[in-house]
Amino acid sequence: MTKLLTVPLSIAIILSVTGCNIKGVANAFIDNHNEREELKQQAEEIVECFNTGDIDTLEAMFCEKVRTNNDLSLEIQNAFDCLEGNIVSYEYLNLGLVGSITDGKYVEKRYYIILTLTTDKNNHYSIDLTRFFVNDSKPESIGIYQLRIWIETQKNVNGEIMQDKKLLYDIR
Repeated sequence: MTKLLTVPLSIAIILSVTGCNIKGVANAFIDNHNEREELKQQAEEIVECFNTGDIDTLEAMFCEKVRTNNDLSLEIQNAFDCLEGNIVSYEYLNLGLVGSITDGKYVEKRYYIILTLTTDKNNHYSIDLTRFFVNDSKPESIGIYQLRIWIETQKNVNGEIMQDKKLLYDIR
């Protein structure tokens, strides 16, 4: 009997929390899914930009604020110069969505992404990205808002292997 009540009770709770706005919940889920897919594709494009030295494509991914407050072509070239060798493999990690909702609508929505890279010179790097999809208070920040490059090394401390991470470059 308890199992029979669990499903209807769960549905009732969801409906009461969402204000019977199943369409809104479904649309938010679809939007978030589409954004995650776009981020994954953009990560592939970023890796390709680093391998080919494509400044223009990477520059277009940045938000207006970063494009206008920096000599972005030079900043990107400096970022490219941080990596020794060509990227031979990478792992993509989406740390998730951070956002603010007002009146049932996102007023700020950003994702944090980490790309862990290995080059043909056997160097290990990570690229951390912050990307805004929505920012009603600062619409000029929509796009890649920050890109940081780290080099990752290992060192032996008292017989124990420790990971060391050093910031090489920061664009924001």
